[in-house]
Amino acid sequence: MVSRGLTHKDLILQMCGLSGEYPVRNVSNLVLSGRAKDVVLELQNKGLIKKIKLKDGTKVFRLDKKGKQLLIDKDDGRFANYLYGNVNTNRIPTDMTAKKRLMSYAEV
Repeated sequence: MVSRGLTHKDLILQMCGLSGEYPVRNVSNLVLSGRAKDVVLELQNKGLIKKIKLKDGTKVFRLDKKGKQLLIDKDDGRFANYLYGNVNTNRIPTDMTAKKRLMSYAEV
């Protein structure tokens, strides 16, 4: 499931960075089911991601400040376009339609 030398932690951080908010229900698609909880808890304890419940009841992971900085530093700016400035993945929209659209990117 993990390719190109990526760890499960890297993969979750990248998906949060690319989509802005990554649905909790999709983590099992990225991480082997037995390890998913451990990987997510480690990322939360390190302050890299946070779990948020949206108004419609959907639970999502969002990058915390440390997580954003780690992605930018580790991947030589590959994620800078997603994490800086006035882009939807950096400034999460309040409109539920726009949120669902961003989350659908992460599900592909």
